[in-house]
Amino acid sequence: MNLKELREKGALVADDLIKREITWTHRVDGEEMVDTFSVFVRKASFGLVDRLVNDESIKSQATELIVECIRLGDDGSEKLTRKDVQALDPFLANEMVMAVRSVNGVDDAEKN
Repeated sequence: MNLKELREKGALVADDLIKREITWTHRVDGEEMVDTFSVFVRKASFGLVDRLVNDESIKSQATELIVECIRLGDDGSEKLTRKDVQALDPFLANEMVMAVRSVNGVDDAEKN
């Protein structure tokens, strides 16, 4: 195997965005609301995963994962800041993390 073959086989993670549906259940004025909407997920590269695991300055891996991988807007051009992510409803943040896990095959690995 050489580098060209690795590239051709998709071994180097592209910046492509993958659309995922999120369903978020929350309360507004005491009434339960259910919102379903699309987010775009950027696949995590080894460099990102390595940084999340080994960079001691990262205070929250989940926050960093959302900042780096979740995109909003009609075309996925909107990026959340760390401050935005930290202010999210915890249930919505969890749905975003689950979308990232889905795109990166984490859920499939846990089933085996």
